[in-house]
Amino acid sequence: MIWELPRSSYTSAVKGVVLSEPSVIAVNLKTDSVISVGQEAYEMIGKTPSHIQAIRPLSKGVVCNYKMTEEMVKHFIKKSVRTA
Repeated sequence: MIWELPRSSYTSAVKGVVLSEPSVIAVNLKTDSVISVGQEAYEMIGKTPSHIQAIRPLSKGVVCNYKMTEEMVKHFIKKSVRTA
């Protein structure tokens, strides 16, 4: 298993690249809930209302926001298992 940044790519030895999406997560700041992850969240950058924030929880391979990175990785793992 290999993860690449700033674009999260999951590579399986058997299947090759299973998932390749931007490392971005959109969060509702009022409810602290995740709205979208990956490409969908990337497309929201700069287009969201003030209570929704699209962020990059990783910067140059360093975790800047642990909680959001954890949520993003959970989403990517679930998505890659469905596509594999």
